[in-house]
Amino acid sequence: AMTFGAAVAKCFRDTLNFEARAPRSEYWWFFLFCFAGNIAAGAADVMAFGWEHDSLSFFEPAFWLAMLLTVIAVTVRRLHDLDRTGWWVLLGVPHFLLGVFSIDWEGPGPASHWDRDAEALFFAAFIVSVICLIILLILMLRKGTDGENRFGPNPLAGGGGKP
Repeated sequence: AMTFGAAVAKCFRDTLNFEARAPRSEYWWFFLFCFAGNIAAGAADVMAFGWEHDSLSFFEPAFWLAMLLTVIAVTVRRLHDLDRTGWWVLLGVPHFLLGVFSIDWEGPGPASHWDRDAEALFFAAFIVSVICLIILLILMLRKGTDGENRFGPNPLAGGGGKP
């Protein structure tokens, strides 16, 4: 298993590496780093713009933009450790799109027919997003392939995870 610092450093070193394998410890330590970074970025937004900033934020989106490629790469490598293709990472797309295109439902005036249709569509997209995230979560929690697989040697066996 990797330590927190080693996992975070390796993830940043391997930001453009979509071919190797990442063990659970590497993935989950980096996940913890991103969680803490998100909290810090949110706190920076509150300090800069106040609690009532009406969705005005800079630091959280900037943090996630900076992390996006590294998060995708470590997730692909984690999937490789399970002997799965990295394309499974696309299960995260509905959640990402839901966040990007989220709608403020508390607009002025009475609800129109369009609002009800949009709300139903948003709810359906939310359900799809949750199902996809549960599938990804289950995959990320699973133990990696013992020994070598089609994506390279076991990264915990000292092979470094490179094919």
